[in-house]
Amino acid sequence: PAAFYGGGLEAGAVVTAAIGGAACGSATADAGGEWTIDVAAGACGGGAADGAAVSFTVNGAEVEQTAAWRAGVSILLTLTRPPRTLSATFYGGGLEAGAVVTAAIGGVSCGEDEADAGGEWAIDVAAGACGGGAVDGAAVSFAIDGRAARPTATWEAGGPEDGIALTVAGTTIGLRGARAVYVRDTDGAFTSYVVGAPDFVNAAFVGRWVVASSAAAMPPTLTLGIEGARAVYVRDTDGAFTSYIVGAPDFVNAAFVRRWIAGAP
Repeated sequence: PAAFYGGGLEAGAVVTAAIGGAACGSATADAGGEWTIDVAAGACGGGAADGAAVSFTVNGAEVEQTAAWRAGVSILLTLTRPPRTLSATFYGGGLEAGAVVTAAIGGVSCGEDEADAGGEWAIDVAAGACGGGAVDGAAVSFAIDGRAARPTATWEAGGPEDGIALTVAGTTIGLRGARAVYVRDTDGAFTSYVVGAPDFVNAAFVGRWVVASSAAAMPPTLTLGIEGARAVYVRDTDGAFTSYIVGAPDFVNAAFVRRWIAGAP
């Protein structure tokens, strides 16, 4: 027979050997952590022949080390488990081809992917990635083409079972009675949207702030992605301004919400 033996295990640990998935035998580590398995020629379902690869488990968990069966050999093995390489895969669809989805935990990038021709994307996030933030329960945020998206997800090994239907997080404004909309970014610069003006007049505003628009809605609406905005202002047809301060308490923005946020009570 060939003898395989080793030490360094916990007393009572069970070592098993196999060739091609067929069991060859097992041994229980003694008080000193030592074990020995003798494998006779032709054992392991007939697989024990010169050069056959012998694999091992400890308490049912695969280990990195293997050995070659050869008649009469005695091989010392230090059995160790392979490092755990856990990851979570986040995926979804329904985007425009070429849209870039990015993932982050606590503001630290986890990776990105470009939506394919079918609008599908997938991002694999390894355990400990994102600056060490990828741990069980961590909140994963997403962006589409640099704009914050919803919903978020939770990191756990394997990732969510279902795909994530990402949409750009936006604020929908009803334009009935509005003359113009202004957004001030965090650098203090203003961009304007003039209701009813030709497209070229509003092109800069649309390219920077508009996520979606609907002329068919009642009233017509603009959905603004306000990531990077400091404030939004709407001027009504009487010339009066109402402001929405990003991040301010609800009572500060209450008048704006009642007057201009579509669907607000």
